[in-house]
Amino acid sequence: MFFFISVLFHSGAAPYDKPGSAFAFSVVWRNGISTTVWVAQCMVCDGHAKIFTSWLLRSQVNSCVDKWKSTLIGKDTFTRHEQREGPRKKNDTHVPVRPEGSQLRLTRSTGQRKPCNLKGPWYNEVGSEVIFGDKDSLGTFTGEYRTAVEREKGSAGTSHSMVYGNSGPGDNPNSTFAMMVVWREGASVTGWVGQCHICGENQTEIVEATWLLKTRVQKCGDNWKSTMFHDNSFTRHEQKAGPRKHLDTHTPNRDGEDESGRGEGFIHTPRLEIVCVTLLLTKILIAATV
Repeated sequence: MFFFISVLFHSGAAPYDKPGSAFAFSVVWRNGISTTVWVAQCMVCDGHAKIFTSWLLRSQVNSCVDKWKSTLIGKDTFTRHEQREGPRKKNDTHVPVRPEGSQLRLTRSTGQRKPCNLKGPWYNEVGSEVIFGDKDSLGTFTGEYRTAVEREKGSAGTSHSMVYGNSGPGDNPNSTFAMMVVWREGASVTGWVGQCHICGENQTEIVEATWLLKTRVQKCGDNWKSTMFHDNSFTRHEQKAGPRKHLDTHTPNRDGEDESGRGEGFIHTPRLEIVCVTLLLTKILIAATV
């Protein structure tokens, strides 16, 4: 069982009553001009609770070619004690301190006005399928995700996974958005930030998204190896075969798979590079013995 929370433009997804699980939360800023998603795990380190997170911030851009400058990546560690001063609910302060006389830019990107509708099925370059439902009045939505790949055999679970997402409410036709998938009751979680574009001469709808995959770890010192990063391009047409709702297939093809598997964005060392490294080490050893 999972819970999904939505308050104004904030949302999150996590397993219910599963302490220590991986989870995700997101914030849509200023009606979808930008969106941040965090993937996280709460752990007790040296007797103190800490939430270790990595985040992606995606800003709205005007065209498909501008995606290179749309996304920032970083990390935060949240604690129960204040680490430095900032806005606080108890003090009725809600925004950062801004220099006197500075002006807040409230305009959003212009140029691409044709709306891009997220609703319905989309397919990415590795064969995964995501199906988005309708947005509610707050911009939140749910859906289904069928991944065609997995980091390890079985890590995607036994069926499709629920998608929880949010984007800006109102009239922003090309709002940035976040979506989150919790895998196997919090064993791992993926958070995407993206934007739908109309691209090319054929005016093709494309969702460009960047993601973080956080895997639950058992020790605070292992947090360094918990997170993977990559991107996806989703289109209305199938780019590669994979599990499909209309075919009643919901998990990656596991017939004859290597036990290690490959996740979306799983980076492996090509065989050629291994051969090159082996040859180099052999030459070094021969030189050392001459």
